[in-house]
Amino acid sequence: MANNKMSHRVSPWLALALPAALALTWATQGSGVIEKDHDRNIHIPDELLMPLQLQVAYNDDEVFFRYRWPAEQAYVYHDMLRYEDGVWHRHGASPVGPDPDNTYEDRVTMLVDDGSVPEFGRYGGYITVGSGMRYFPDVASADEVREHPHLGETLGRSDVRKYLPATRTDQNDWRSVVNEDLLGAQREAGYFLDLWHWRAGRSNPIGMSDDNWVGEYRNSDAGTGPFTTNWDGENERPSWMFDPEAVDIHALRWEDIAANRYDFDGLYYLAEDFAIEFDPDHDWQNGDVIPRRLLRQPEAPARRFGSMAMLAGPMVIGT
Repeated sequence: MANNKMSHRVSPWLALALPAALALTWATQGSGVIEKDHDRNIHIPDELLMPLQLQVAYNDDEVFFRYRWPAEQAYVYHDMLRYEDGVWHRHGASPVGPDPDNTYEDRVTMLVDDGSVPEFGRYGGYITVGSGMRYFPDVASADEVREHPHLGETLGRSDVRKYLPATRTDQNDWRSVVNEDLLGAQREAGYFLDLWHWRAGRSNPIGMSDDNWVGEYRNSDAGTGPFTTNWDGENERPSWMFDPEAVDIHALRWEDIAANRYDFDGLYYLAEDFAIEFDPDHDWQNGDVIPRRLLRQPEAPARRFGSMAMLAGPMVIGT
């Protein structure tokens, strides 16, 4: 009987609340993210889910990860310089959404923890997402980051990247980095994530992946990575080109890149083994292309690199 009385008492309130809730829904409809908005760095792909298969093997000394996902084709070109009427134009500078020029590579990253980062096992990479991050709608300005006492003045950065919640006094404010002593204590305690990064264009050709770590920023270990920038800013041209005596070409061709034509056993990248100093007096033709990244063997006194490769088949595979 008491329950029946309670239900009769609540019903009038529900009758009033329901229309109010519907009115609020109607008034706010369309104010959220409901469509692509590239001006705010928002892109919604046509396919929202991608099946990803993972296999892991361990032999007491090494651990092997095999990623497998469906793809109509692979994207291996990345960050290219195209010659046109005396000017070298850059293609592949982190577009919002798919790159119409096929100049942005496939990539795989994985985060690794030894149990020292609370809640990582539950939320995974989501705990590295914070305010002001690059490519987000509320992206922090480069000038503001450069002026930041730690990110800008100490680390020399101009953007906000992945960070862990406890590296901020307010995890919703990228500016609130804790002091240097506390950051050091966190690292000593193991409060960071390893980030292993495989790139189809910038590391796969030499069988490498890069080793980063996430604390107050996405940092790199000591040493040099598997690629560097191929650009002479003073003269606005590449610093290196293909060695024609080694590979029979001076440059790639834009029509091949625009059509995403490549050969895994051929050249879609520039590496130290077959690169020479750029020759400005060569008879460059419109449509000549030189990669803006030069691949190299990493030097890593305190940096670890895993061997990774891509295989072509019914599905694109990274191992």
